[in-house]
Amino acid sequence: MKSRILLRSSLVAAALFLMIAEGCAPCVPGPSAGLFDWGRNVHRVGAQPTSTEMDLVPFDRIVHESINESSGLVYFQNAYWTHNDSGDSPRLFRSPDPSFAEATVLTVPGAEAIDWEDITTYRDDLLICDVGDNRRKRESVTLYRVRPTSSDQLLLLDTYRIAYPDGRHDAEACFSVGDSFYIVSKDRGEGTHVYRWSSLRSDTKAIQTGERIGTLKLAPFEQITAADYHASANRVCLLSYSALLSYPLDGLTGAPAQTMRIWARQAESLCLAGEDLIFGNEQRDLFRISGTSEHSSSMPSAALPPMVSVGWPGSSWQRLPLQSSLADEHLEWRRSDGGWELRGSIRFTGELERSDIAEMSLGSGVCFSFAPARDEMPVRGVGDETHLVVVQGDAGAELWRVWLWRPDSPKFRARRIGTGSDRIDGDRWSFEIVVPVVELRSLADQGACRFDVHGLGLRGDGNEVYLRSPGRYALQRPYAWGRIE
Repeated sequence: MKSRILLRSSLVAAALFLMIAEGCAPCVPGPSAGLFDWGRNVHRVGAQPTSTEMDLVPFDRIVHESINESSGLVYFQNAYWTHNDSGDSPRLFRSPDPSFAEATVLTVPGAEAIDWEDITTYRDDLLICDVGDNRRKRESVTLYRVRPTSSDQLLLLDTYRIAYPDGRHDAEACFSVGDSFYIVSKDRGEGTHVYRWSSLRSDTKAIQTGERIGTLKLAPFEQITAADYHASANRVCLLSYSALLSYPLDGLTGAPAQTMRIWARQAESLCLAGEDLIFGNEQRDLFRISGTSEHSSSMPSAALPPMVSVGWPGSSWQRLPLQSSLADEHLEWRRSDGGWELRGSIRFTGELERSDIAEMSLGSGVCFSFAPARDEMPVRGVGDETHLVVVQGDAGAELWRVWLWRPDSPKFRARRIGTGSDRIDGDRWSFEIVVPVVELRSLADQGACRFDVHGLGLRGDGNEVYLRSPGRYALQRPYAWGRIE
């Protein structure tokens, strides 16, 4: 697979997109323990009970071969239901467990799948929400109300055409409460708004227009991707790419009542199953937080991949503890009179892409990322991160130092600061390079700082090596990086 790694799809993926798994038994709804409380599969970092950052690891994984991008998730009639994002036929998957290993596939008669983004319940039925509109071209979006029958079929009860009162919006998060239906828009530059339809009428084929009831005050670039309503707590749970958020139903405006910072890659589906909050990502990983009924003062502020810490290079070779690496791969560094020596050997698929800075392309390689440590790390990079990127060049390995001008801009500054040797043996790329001392002073002077490593364009985003947090989006999420001290 040939992969051209543009900076727009790596170091500043956040700007342009504004955007592991551990098997276990089927999920059984657990007891109440407090909204976003410690929960199963959310583990404490360190020994102190006052720790506010928790380990987040997958508890299961969607394995059904036909579910390639679970975009909506709901727990209904003692089963899990999901559907694919755009590009699939109008069908639902039903399973007694969230892995969907033995899922029943049910076609929705009379429905069209333009951009199904969520699924929720409406009264005693299922409501499929065809509300995706990335380019804001749809004058109205569509809801399909369906009911399972005893013969493993779906009965289409109603088709609702709905519209917003203030123009077109993209959306991925829907839920209902009684007769009322809600949509939380996905911010494409116009903010995040909450819309309500007090009821969905079955006696008309006309477009039904909702009302805007609130505007959410979120961190910059936060995009809501899923939602569900917790009836016993009377709270709305929202999912974004970087957080779980909680709002009271009667206060769906302004800042969230509670926020838990997460890193689960491209998290886009969420449901409540009993008192368990379950959410998944495009990579098929499933995460669970148990006990979601009420606020708890011990609620962690973050649930992130287990922390990985490394030391600054010493006089001996230090191997970096990479995730997703194969047995014969390595990245190492040490300190020498000339600076830092870096060497590595990584396998790749397809063809390596050479760097072309004029075209804002770094090519295939390995990125070493550094950011100043703060008490509260921002959701996105703020422009003071430094990325040392080793890439394949025309005359051997090249080392570039890259800075972002702004976290919301695709522009960047890059300067080649060194060259070294590299070689390709079949599907293996090996390199040795030296980072000049003058380039390291500003980094070493920081003492402890955030640090991570990511492969770029070597074998696809789902399989690249990394230190703590997987995926190219993590390059602009310093709060999810490891530490160096």
